[in-house]
Amino acid sequence: MGKQFKTLYIVKKRDLEDSLSVEVNNLYAAHHRGHDVHVVYPKDLFVKHNELYAITRQPNAAKLSSIESFVEYLKNPQFMLDNRVPVRDFDIIFSRTVPKTREESLSDNAVINYLQCMKTLYPGIAFINDPDAISKAGSKIYDSLVLGDTLPDTHITKDEVRIKEILKKGDEWIAKPVHGLGGTDIIGINKDYKKNLGALIQLLLRDLYSSTDEPRPFILQDKLEGLERRLVLLNGSEIVGSYGKILSEDDIRGNSEMGATYTDYDPTEIDLKLVSKIAPILQKDGLYLTAVDIIGPENKANLKNTKILELNARCPQWSKGIKDWSKIGEISDKIIQFAEDLHAEKN
Repeated sequence: MGKQFKTLYIVKKRDLEDSLSVEVNNLYAAHHRGHDVHVVYPKDLFVKHNELYAITRQPNAAKLSSIESFVEYLKNPQFMLDNRVPVRDFDIIFSRTVPKTREESLSDNAVINYLQCMKTLYPGIAFINDPDAISKAGSKIYDSLVLGDTLPDTHITKDEVRIKEILKKGDEWIAKPVHGLGGTDIIGINKDYKKNLGALIQLLLRDLYSSTDEPRPFILQDKLEGLERRLVLLNGSEIVGSYGKILSEDDIRGNSEMGATYTDYDPTEIDLKLVSKIAPILQKDGLYLTAVDIIGPENKANLKNTKILELNARCPQWSKGIKDWSKIGEISDKIIQFAEDLHAEKN
């Protein structure tokens, strides 16, 4: 019998309530493979006697035969065991949190800081993803600087004069905040806006969460045409899932909350070329589980008209886009197997 892995999964409670959730599927795959699985919410990490602890929860059952049963345990506190566990006791740690408020963002960043210290102290722990890499890739500055010419023409600035100069050089641009999540504050800019550039730029630069009048940096990206799609990457190079995004007529954002719908999609030769260009970077930085959003024509595609829009490194999602339920489970099983192999490499 092989090693029983002790696995910690840092996650928001709201992501544990649906059997199609990526997080539930990853947890169930680990449980099904015999892991001693523990869940912890970001607020439940603490330091005691100079050591990091987690208040964890785990199903009070040795083995659950279905993911439906598993999610019912996760949702019901009566079916869960509470523990106080030193974080150093874990073999594998997943950090999968997406903040929706400024308060959550502060809490999540504290978790990353804790894990960065744990990585230094306990190099044998397998982190998905590497906490230093999550910290670097958490903003879109990483994409813009590191992924280079796989992205459309991209500028980052908070200087109003420079923004005006950039917008005059092209017909259509996509503007988005450096630290935005879930498609928030993304807008398209075309010729019709140029008569109101001053007001538009002030709106872009305004940071509603800031206590000062300091403008926030913004990304301006050349707008490309074609089908937007998401590729789920394991260890930078293996495409374990993919789907196309059909945008609504009223919104340029590829989120279902914004009206987008999803379709089956098979990666093309150009997609594979783009992935091969960024794979060594992702592998070197420890970004083992990511997703890339790509846009370009389905026919006559090349590396000039097909580009990566952004890299999703903190907590990429795919369950809404992949319609085959069994495929979601297969992806999760591959992810957990990779985590086991990564732990073996480190030890």
